[in-house]
Amino acid sequence: MTAVVPDSFTAVDDSGRGFEDRDGVHARLAVYEKALSGVAALCRAAAGCDLEPRVPHLGDEPVLQDVRRELNHMLDLTDAFIREASASLEYASAGRFFRRFLVRGMLGSYRAGADVINSATAALQAADQRLQDSTVERERLAANFESVVLSVAEHVSAAATEMEAS
Repeated sequence: MTAVVPDSFTAVDDSGRGFEDRDGVHARLAVYEKALSGVAALCRAAAGCDLEPRVPHLGDEPVLQDVRRELNHMLDLTDAFIREASASLEYASAGRFFRRFLVRGMLGSYRAGADVINSATAALQAADQRLQDSTVERERLAANFESVVLSVAEHVSAAATEMEAS
């Protein structure tokens, strides 16, 4: 059995004695260490809410290419979710409800979040419409009330004139 000691990149056997690097273990380990260091830096940036950086080329190893592709895809989806959420909510906050969250390509939790945002936007639009309808109704009632008060005032004035004449 062979163990690799990451601190020194020295390959050792079970007895602890070093042996030759016949399979390029040292070089491969250095490639993986460099790749993981870059991934860690990217994760720190993403955790700090900077979603712009992407994983650069990590090496020619298929597993490193997979890591790069999948991490970048995850960042792309997260970035798209944030941009779509921001755009649809910005429009809704201005009373412009036509801009819905574009759900194409959103899966799982991202799709569920998008559906919640679209439902909330629809509810805000319905509440805004009810408010507009109640404003129109209130204005109609106020105009009707004014008309009735003027009519009553005219009747009272006419009755007072008639009483004065008699």
